[in-house]
Amino acid sequence: MRLSQQKQQQRRQRREVYEQYAAKYSDRSAKECDRIVACQLMDKLLKVRGGQELTQDELVRVARVLLEGPTSRELKQLKGKDASVAYVTDVMSVAQPMVERSQRNRRPQQAERSQKKSRDRGMEL
Repeated sequence: MRLSQQKQQQRRQRREVYEQYAAKYSDRSAKECDRIVACQLMDKLLKVRGGQELTQDELVRVARVLLEGPTSRELKQLKGKDASVAYVTDVMSVAQPMVERSQRNRRPQQAERSQKKSRDRGMEL
């Protein structure tokens, strides 16, 4: 496979990932849909990492998926790549703190549940 074909295949896969996540939110505005997709992708990556902070590479992966969304592609076509990247950066800057806050709020609940389970096990003995 030639390099350009490989890049086209990767781009097509990222677009499919975007469409898969965005399909559930077609009733929302384009920017809100992009934000939700970003949140879901980041949340998924954070779960895989056990709630640790996302690496720069992981953030780039999320951004690349968002770049394949219709708003970003339209901006790229009308105003150029810089406008598209600026849009995705803006969406990510809103989504990332939301996801991190959500993860922090989830951790105490998970710790509380595990403590409760261990107490319950102790009661069984």
